[in-house]
Amino acid sequence: MNNDKKNQPPKNNEIPYDKMIVIDSEGKSLGLLTKQQAINAAEQEELDLVLLAPSSDTKPAVTKITDYGKFLYQKKIKEKENKQKVQKMKEITVKPLISDGDLAWKAKETQRWLKEGSQVKFQIRSTGKLATREELINEVYQRFFNLIKDDAKIISPFKKNSPILHSTIFGKNK
Repeated sequence: MNNDKKNQPPKNNEIPYDKMIVIDSEGKSLGLLTKQQAINAAEQEELDLVLLAPSSDTKPAVTKITDYGKFLYQKKIKEKENKQKVQKMKEITVKPLISDGDLAWKAKETQRWLKEGSQVKFQIRSTGKLATREELINEVYQRFFNLIKDDAKIISPFKKNSPILHSTIFGKNK
């Protein structure tokens, strides 16, 4: 419980600044006020004064008049949403002379990862004389895409990243 207290923003008399910019409960700026004036304004509305942004060398602290419990709840919900937005990136690398069975297995793995919500970076690495055979590289890409096209959408187009590497990124088809 003590760790939670340290991560929570200070409120009312816990705010360590003497002057601060105050935003009222409706989102309107009340301007630069002293700590006591800000606390009195919050008490008039029967709410709390919460520190949003600490003071810096050039700017005063920013506080808001709001219900502290509601503020913490909304902050917790926002953090949870931000965690959910993080996507994993998986990679599949093949060579231009890959067999149909191996390509089908790679496509099956890609479909599984897409269903789990990951994005998949598909790469074709070609070395030596194979690097100059663009038609072979494009044919492998088309074969792979035809295997996964029902489950995937193209996020970044198939492109040549270097003389030996071509790649694209697939995401879940909604």
